[in-house]
Amino acid sequence: MAFMDINPVQRGHTLVIPKKHFVNIWDIEPNVLAKVDAVTKKVAHKMSAVLDSDGINTFSANGKSAGQDIFHFHMHVIPLGKGERTKFAKWWLSSVTRTDRSELDELASKLKI
Repeated sequence: MAFMDINPVQRGHTLVIPKKHFVNIWDIEPNVLAKVDAVTKKVAHKMSAVLDSDGINTFSANGKSAGQDIFHFHMHVIPLGKGERTKFAKWWLSSVTRTDRSELDELASKLKI
């Protein structure tokens, strides 16, 4: 399902959720997550056409420390008009730091699936 966020970050901010209850990314079944992603893509295309957006932020906060406050898995879809940036994008860009390549390689080898 998809519906408008009652506290939008930007005009058109939409939430995409599965009908079945899942708490977060660790809880959701892979096939259901794939359906949520497919609906997210459809919503993003529609937003682009209707709102003339030239950017879309999509994300899901999972776990209390990530800012999750509704414990039913959901994907945020936030359209951006020409020249706009969400508060999220501004925060993200202002907090980026460069990491040493050897640290990245070491962590990547530990995370390899």
